[in-house]
Amino acid sequence: MSTIYEILGITADEFDIYYFDSYLKWCEKVSVNLRDAQKLICYPPLFRYYKTEIAKCEEEFRLRIKNYQNSKTVTLMDKKRLYERCTEIVHQTCRPVPLIEAAIIAQPVNREFNISVLCVAVRGVKIDSITLRLN
Repeated sequence: MSTIYEILGITADEFDIYYFDSYLKWCEKVSVNLRDAQKLICYPPLFRYYKTEIAKCEEEFRLRIKNYQNSKTVTLMDKKRLYERCTEIVHQTCRPVPLIEAAIIAQPVNREFNISVLCVAVRGVKIDSITLRLN
């Protein structure tokens, strides 16, 4: 059985970009503000929920496209439009309030993030060492 991205006529990387972009838009849609959207994006249980719901929609897409997959009259644009139509139900109706509230309430994990740059040349000026610490 062909994968979704093969049916849509795109590469795996292009499909991953499309998939994650779709997830970002969904997080922005179900959140109240940008800070909450950022919390939702990086909350693993919410992403698992999203993947599960999209997988259901992709099954429906596979069932609908099965008979037309090798048809010469059905274009790639038609297949992409059908995929979007099948997955848009997640974007319109799925709003897991308990997961959203848990993501917003959850405290971020504070991790040290150190970047050390030994030699940096900035327009001809050589800087010996820079250490950045982001919290």
